[in-house]
Amino acid sequence: MSVSLFHRFQVKDFAAWLNPDPGVPAKTMKDNGVLAYSLHRNPDDPNTLMVYCQFPDMDTLKAYVAFLEALPGEMKYFFAVPGTVELWVGEDVPGYSTNR
Repeated sequence: MSVSLFHRFQVKDFAAWLNPDPGVPAKTMKDNGVLAYSLHRNPDDPNTLMVYCQFPDMDTLKAYVAFLEALPGEMKYFFAVPGTVELWVGEDVPGYSTNR
């Protein structure tokens, strides 16, 4: 059964945050065990983001969170504004979760 990480945080400027090299976060996630991901913005505050990541198992998810926590300085949690990071872990519910 796969598990998911919901990573909510704020950035200072979404356009600047996304544009340096949009391929780097995708490669970083894939290299650290993410099976699928999606990025979402709050329509009322486009600097508030939610990233959904799916993992094959809890051990891979925990290793990914440890990787995020070990990132240095501003890189920590992908340049999130300090104090805005929220991580939530959930198990997929059989029969109620689909993958496209």
